Order: sequence, then structure tokens, then C-alpha cells
Amino acid sequence: MIAKNNVDFQEAITTTYQLSQEEKIRMQCEAREDYYRRTRGRERLLREALLENAKLVSEKERLSSQNEQLSSQNEQLSFQNELLRKKLADLGIDADNIK
Repeated sequence: MIAKNNVDFQEAITTTYQLSQEEKIRMQCEAREDYYRRTRGRERLLREALLENAKLVSEKERLSSQNEQLSSQNEQLSFQNELLRKKLADLGIDADNIK
């Protein structure tokens, strides 16, 4: 009960309590700032990933279109090749033995 009657002890207790509360507040502020920093980082990474995904989708569509065009050209060339083989066969020429 010495502390209850001693003003210096009371001031020391009050100061310690205030410092303790200030430390708690500081830690909460740091935790909040860390949360916001991490959230901004995740949002930035998400935006970058979405942008990269959009680029990849665009590239996939371009390559798919190019593949369709090449497929169509391949079919046309195969058809022309078959016509030429038939013409050569009509002339009595074996197309497989031509070099």
C-alpha cells in the first residue's frame, strides 16, 4: 500500500501505463500499415497477372486464327497435289517415282 500513498509511485505507474498503451497503439498502427502494404502488393500482382493473362489469351487467339489459315492452305495444297497426281497418272507417269 506504499504505492497508493506515494505520489512518485502513482506517477510512475501512470506513465508506465500510458507508455504501454502508446506501444499498443503503435503496434496496431504498424500492423494496419503492414496489412495495407501487403494488400496493395497482392492487388498489384493480381493486376499484373490479369494483364499477362489477357496478353496470352490474345496471343492464343492470334495463333488459333493463324493455325486455321494454315490448315485451310494445307487442305488446298493437298487437293491440288491430288489433282496433279491424277493428271500425271492419266499421262501414265508414276508421281511417287519422280525426283
